[in-house]
Amino acid sequence: MRRALPAGVFVVAALAFFVATKRSAVSWNEYSRLASVESLVERGTFKIGRSALGQRTRDKVLIDGSFYADKPPLLQLAAAAPYAALHAAGLRLAPDACPGTGCAYRPLTFLVVGLPAAVMLALFSAFARDRTGSVPWAIGLTLILGACTLALPYSLVFNNHMPTAVALVAAYALVPAQPSGADGPRLFAAGALAGAAFGFELLAALPILALAGLVAWRSRRGVLAFAAGGVLVTAVSVAADLATWGHVLPPYFATHGYRYAGSPYGDHVAGLKDSGDPWLNLVEGTLGSQGVVAHSPALLLAVVALVQVLRARAHPYRHHARAAAVGALAFAACVFLMTRAHGGQSFGNRHFLAILPLLFFFLALVPSPRTALGYAAVGLLALIGLVSASRGAREPWRAIPPPLYVDVLEDPARPRLCAGLVSACWPAGGVAPP
Repeated sequence: MRRALPAGVFVVAALAFFVATKRSAVSWNEYSRLASVESLVERGTFKIGRSALGQRTRDKVLIDGSFYADKPPLLQLAAAAPYAALHAAGLRLAPDACPGTGCAYRPLTFLVVGLPAAVMLALFSAFARDRTGSVPWAIGLTLILGACTLALPYSLVFNNHMPTAVALVAAYALVPAQPSGADGPRLFAAGALAGAAFGFELLAALPILALAGLVAWRSRRGVLAFAAGGVLVTAVSVAADLATWGHVLPPYFATHGYRYAGSPYGDHVAGLKDSGDPWLNLVEGTLGSQGVVAHSPALLLAVVALVQVLRARAHPYRHHARAAAVGALAFAACVFLMTRAHGGQSFGNRHFLAILPLLFFFLALVPSPRTALGYAAVGLLALIGLVSASRGAREPWRAIPPPLYVDVLEDPARPRLCAGLVSACWPAGGVAPP
């Protein structure tokens, strides 16, 4: 019976994600990654110049006369295996939606993104049930994470954010709350998952380093196992970088590669925009039209839960909370200080999806609300997030404003509260930005 809850969650989530997964790529980000996958399987190279998908994207670099995707290659390398099987079965990656059942985009996206997301939700439901002692509350938290946050839209399209999030939260969960002498295999697996998260998204290094610090503080032998797993996967990632352009760093560090005809990017790492005003970045990236809190307000519940665990001196996961807090704050600081682009022309501040499930991990460690008012607050935040996430699920690669947000872009000295559903702002003096 204990397996019934996670099994049921997995089946429902997997079916929902498979049905809702998009039929074809529409963004430069996807075209860039999929062109690498296609080229690896069909031509045995990371070069994407001969790929029809590669011709649809500007997320690429020109190095020594050849085009490459500018993304870290580990995810594309991992996706090459399932695509090879789909390709052998007669399915193909194509720039547009395929007639009939011959298009590989949907099954590939489900296998690489949607299926891991479903596994994460299943394990989260079991973890929440075991820690809170309440099946209904565990189901509610799982629904909030899976349907009322940025996790929903980015489980339906090909991207690196959801695989990063799954690997990162799994790495934290595998580090035992109470260390013992038999933790070696678990810590090795945690290190391997941390290495995968780092290979998918370099900024994940910040919460990973915080986790490594926790493991090292507890046990010298344990940190060796953790490091062994991490080094193994990181070595594969570095080998993929070397095979791509002969350097140990991802191709987006080849800033000269963005100087090709038609490139919209300047000489910046990953083509990022200048950071500008960090304060405006903070407001726009959290409460603004692409803000992570505006789109996923239930994240506030997770932050409160994290603080509760931090304050409980005897809590077995208090040290996990310290590591996650340090890692998340460092992650946020880098995002807001490095660039003013909060996901580009896509739904919400998608970069923060990498740490969102990690913060929800701590929501499963605190009891359910004790009053009707508490449940009402949870329900309201979940409802706002559900409305926002369901809109994003229709078009994940479009910048859609959340139901409520703060506009600081039109006039930074005069912030306005805006309603994205009706395109109105208060105080008056203009309409909500598109």
